[in-house]
Amino acid sequence: MLLKAGIFALFSFTVYRYWQLSTSMGVNRLGYIHRPGNCNLVEPVRLGAEDIALTDDGLALFSSGLKPHVCEDHVGDPKSHSHPGRIYVFDVNHPSVGAIEGALPKELTEDFNPHGISLWQDRDSGELRLFVVNHRKHVGEVVEILRFDRDAVSFSLIKSVRNDLFTSLNDVAAVGPESFYAVNDGYFMGCTRIAEILLGLPLSGVVFYDGVQGRATSVIGRMADCNSAAISRDGTFLYLTQLSEQTLNVYRRRGGDGSLEFVRAIHTGVAIDNVFEDPTTGDLWLGAQPSLQLLANHMDDLSNKAPSQVIQMRPTGGRDDPFSFYELYSPFGDDGTLISGSTVAVRYGRKLLIGSVMHKMVICDLGHWDTP
Repeated sequence: MLLKAGIFALFSFTVYRYWQLSTSMGVNRLGYIHRPGNCNLVEPVRLGAEDIALTDDGLALFSSGLKPHVCEDHVGDPKSHSHPGRIYVFDVNHPSVGAIEGALPKELTEDFNPHGISLWQDRDSGELRLFVVNHRKHVGEVVEILRFDRDAVSFSLIKSVRNDLFTSLNDVAAVGPESFYAVNDGYFMGCTRIAEILLGLPLSGVVFYDGVQGRATSVIGRMADCNSAAISRDGTFLYLTQLSEQTLNVYRRRGGDGSLEFVRAIHTGVAIDNVFEDPTTGDLWLGAQPSLQLLANHMDDLSNKAPSQVIQMRPTGGRDDPFSFYELYSPFGDDGTLISGSTVAVRYGRKLLIGSVMHKMVICDLGHWDTP
C-alpha cells in the first residue's frame, strides 16, 4: 500500500513539474517582431551584452563574453569561448562611434568571465566604481570592484570580494563604495545544477555584503531561480527577478544591515532578467525572454535563434507603495533575427539599449513609442 502511494505521489509530482516547466520555459512559444522606432546594431558587439549600467550623462558600460558552464563535458557553443570577457563603453549620445573596449586591470586580463554589473558614483568626487560578478576559473564566484577612468577608458582593481555565501552568483547591486547585494541564482555548480533546476529546489537567494567589516549576510533565502537585482534611485527599494517564475519581487530596505522587508510580487507572464529603473519616470525596464527553451537551444548553438522582448512596467500606486498598481507595456519584440535572448533594456532620453546573453546589442529610437 505504501509502495503504491509512493509511486502515485512520484507520478503526480512528475506530471505537475513537467506542466510547470513547460509553462515557465515557454515551450514552443514564438517571438513577434515589433519596434518602438528605428533599431540598429551596436558595433562591434557579437557575443553578448548581458548587463548594462548607465551614467547620468548617457555613458553605458556593459559586460560581454559570458561563458556559461554547467557540465565539464558540455560547455555550449565553442564560439562563445573564443571571445574573452570584456567590459565595453558606449556613448548613447554618439551611437555612430560604436562601443569601445575598456582596458582591464592586469589582474583580470587572463581570468575574466563577467556576468551582472552595477555602477556606483560618489556624488561629491564624481568617482565611478563598477561592481562586476566574475566567474573565475580556479577561484570561484567573485565580485570585482573596479574604478573607472573615463578619460583613459580603463579600469583599475580596488578589491576582489569572495565569500562562502557566494555559491552561484548572477548579479550584483551596489549600495555604497564597497557594499552591495549579490544574487545567487542557485546553490549547486556543475551537472548537479541541472537536477536543482528540474526539481525546482528553492536554493537561490540574496546576500548582503557590508563593505566595512567584510561581513556577508543572507538576507533572502529559500527561493527558486532568483536572477537579478536593482536598487531604486532613492535607495528605498530592492527589485529582485525570478527568471522562470516570471516574477518581479519588490522589497523595502531596512537600515544599514542590508535587511529587507517584502512588499509584493508581480507576475509578468514572461521570463524576466535584468532590471533598470528610469531615473526620470520611475518606470522599470526589463529584459525578457519569451522562451527559455529556445534560449537554451541558442546557447548550445549560437546559430539557433531565440526570441527577445522588452517589458516596461509603470508604477501608478502611491509614494509608499508605488507598485500597488502598475501598467505593463511591451515596446520591443523580436523573433531572434535582430537580437537573440535579450537580458537587459536601458532607456536614456529617446533611446533604448537592449543587450543579450551571447548575441548582439541593439539601440532603438523611441520616436514612435509613447506611453500615457
